[in-house]
Amino acid sequence: MRQEEIYSDYAMMAPILAPLGICYIAAVLEKNNYNVRIIDSIAEKINKNEILRRIENYQPDIVGMTSTTASFFSAIELAGAIKSLNNNMLIVIGGPHVSSLPRESLSDSEFFDIGVFGEGEYTFLEIVENYKSGHLEDNLERIKGISYRKNGKVFVNESREPIENLDELPYPARHLLPNINLYSTNLYVAERKPLIHMIPSRGCPFHCIFCDQNVHGREWRRFSPEYIIREIEFVVKNYGVKTIQFQDDLFTFYPEKIIKFCNLLKEKKIDLTWNISSRVDTLNEELFKIMKDAGCRIIYFGIESGDENILKIIKKGHTIQQVKVAVNAAKRVGLVVHGSFIIGNPEETEQTIEKTIKFALMLPLDAATFSVMTPYPGTELTNNYFKYGIIKSFDWFKYKGHPDEAIFIPFGLESKYLLKKQKYAYRKFYFRWKMVFNILKRVKSLEILKLYLNALRIFLK
Repeated sequence: MRQEEIYSDYAMMAPILAPLGICYIAAVLEKNNYNVRIIDSIAEKINKNEILRRIENYQPDIVGMTSTTASFFSAIELAGAIKSLNNNMLIVIGGPHVSSLPRESLSDSEFFDIGVFGEGEYTFLEIVENYKSGHLEDNLERIKGISYRKNGKVFVNESREPIENLDELPYPARHLLPNINLYSTNLYVAERKPLIHMIPSRGCPFHCIFCDQNVHGREWRRFSPEYIIREIEFVVKNYGVKTIQFQDDLFTFYPEKIIKFCNLLKEKKIDLTWNISSRVDTLNEELFKIMKDAGCRIIYFGIESGDENILKIIKKGHTIQQVKVAVNAAKRVGLVVHGSFIIGNPEETEQTIEKTIKFALMLPLDAATFSVMTPYPGTELTNNYFKYGIIKSFDWFKYKGHPDEAIFIPFGLESKYLLKKQKYAYRKFYFRWKMVFNILKRVKSLEILKLYLNALRIFLK
């Protein structure tokens, strides 16, 4: 179950992604003959009362929840309400926040019985199997990848090893989700629908200090090109899918695998467009051409800063020159390019923020996102924040990329200034004649018009 997320004023611009982590867990459970239902309150826009009504009607033995850091307090509130319905329901909490803070997450609330950290497919299956056999209480200490409460104390077991062969996993249980048309990307709404999301790889070997790798770890693993193609054929046949958003950050980590994937797509003659996220240092113009010819349309780059020294401090691992080369090469072959930037990095100054904004304006980007640095638990930044500034609050409700107040404040700057520059960056980027013209060209439906009008309202506040 995915409970209500907490967004800021930028909510309508935020993508609504399918909860594939939950779908993989559900698929593994179904493969082992367990009955499963998924409630996605974000996509369906349902409130707590409706969630409780569905749980009361279904009467499950176990309720699994996933939570980000920003939604963790909402998860606690919902778990309490579920326990009020039936105190005997076992509540298991997983997701990024619990993976970063497995002990603290259970210490923060008596309503969670078990916490799952790391990859949850086989951990959750083991919990369910032990519950069914009646031996869960006796075997809790033997289950890898969980935290649990016993005799008033919270215990944290050893981590479960990452899944080495991802191809052994069944396809995500998308049939348990609501209408797939409820899911979206961002302001670049897919012109060809239906759209689905896929995660073709897990883990990341890079060391950006703001990035949380506690769920999938540092070991990069990938579904094989053949597996990905089979899953694509499945969703095209069963859901009529026309666009796929690949949600991993390292889709292009091994170019030879991408070339094989593109060749298979063309050989199969699959009518599909697809979008990816990637690093600027893993691509070249030849690869862009191959991808474009196979249906790739949009690429998202995590650029983060326009200052070379800031990039080194945050351990991004690429240079300004690599950004220029990759963005320009992608544009030359006709791809839509979206760049993401961070304001308020460690050792940030007014001058480096201005450099980042000017850099974004100089690049031939079709869209840009400007987030305020958020010190998520478990990251190198949070563990060493005192070297670079202060953390203003540990109220998880406020931990968002577009917050109402900045949480991490670099020495010499203020929260109000960072938020002011964030909004300034958006206005400077989007209120240019060429951007306005490009936006108007893309307004082909009432849905897209509403998104842009909401963005305009926010930028002008």
